Amino acid sequence: MSPRPAWPRDLVVGLLVAAVAEVELWLSADEVEGSVLGNAGLNLLIVPALAVRRTHPLAAALVGAVSMALQPLAGTAPVATGFLVLLFVLASLGWYAAPKDGVIGVLAVVAGGLVFDATTDDFVLADLVVNVVLLVAAWGAGRAVRVASDRRVAAEVAADRAARVAVQEERGRISRDLHDSVAHTLTLITLQAGSARERASSPDVTEVLGSIEEGAREGLAEMHRFLRLLDSTPEEQPGIAHLPALVEGVRRGGLAVSVDVSVEEVPSGVSTAVYRVVQEGLTNVVRHSDAQEVAVAVQRDGSAVVASVSSIGVARAASLPGSGRGLVGLRERLATVGGTITSSATEDGWRLVARIPLPGGASWSG
Repeated sequence: MSPRPAWPRDLVVGLLVAAVAEVELWLSADEVEGSVLGNAGLNLLIVPALAVRRTHPLAAALVGAVSMALQPLAGTAPVATGFLVLLFVLASLGWYAAPKDGVIGVLAVVAGGLVFDATTDDFVLADLVVNVVLLVAAWGAGRAVRVASDRRVAAEVAADRAARVAVQEERGRISRDLHDSVAHTLTLITLQAGSARERASSPDVTEVLGSIEEGAREGLAEMHRFLRLLDSTPEEQPGIAHLPALVEGVRRGGLAVSVDVSVEEVPSGVSTAVYRVVQEGLTNVVRHSDAQEVAVAVQRDGSAVVASVSSIGVARAASLPGSGRGLVGLRERLATVGGTITSSATEDGWRLVARIPLPGGASWSG
């Protein structure tokens, strides 16, 4: 089962906004200079434009351009909903599309507007300039927010890496200091106590020196063990990059798992949280479901990463033991990074969805 796409929700929003546009048109029908029915038809283009604004933002902008180019056929109407939707679609184009597609979309919309202005009798140059500025500004705002968000995430990743390097360097410095001071001193104590023990004539003194020597040797061995720990690289926490190995292990057990990961580099804390979500989701499918198919998706939605595990199969009593605290612990883990998680049954299976915000990321949920 494929992860739940974004367009159904946007389709519902499009239908509602189109309904608002139709009501606005109906209330101002007496002021329409042209066909009310034609304007009503153009309002329906709001639906596909909003429905695909995230999945196919350039296509959404082209729909807006077509709407503007066709406006002369329907005549003018004193309604603002359509133009506001167009600005919103261009802002979405700036957020979700590459700069090249953004330029194409903006130019197409401006061209559609020029068609309208060239065929109207009351053309005003100032109005054209203002409209073009608004259209370009809408796209530019969406693009600027996306660039700022990506830069903040990149800065967070760089800071995370720098912190790891700083910690490792500090561990190395502490290791060298301990080796040069404490370990060296313990070595001298061991050698001197052993030498004195061999020259001692009193049994009591020999016993005491032997205890000192043995204690120093144990302390030196413990110090060397500690130094080895400091010199070693801390164990890497699993993250998004480790998902293929995790999924492959589940596939070897006979479960068909599809994977869709479209997220670039993120901070290690977010990456580890995503891994744990997928790990817990796959574990629950194996333990509590007769599913044979599972879909794993990791995608970016605005300033957050959304990870989901969806399965097709009927839930059943666990055939493998479990503590029962998996989801509880996962919810607590996500809470530390501001994330949320939901687990619910679907028509043909079960779905686990986690939303993990990116540190400092601005959002364009639009």
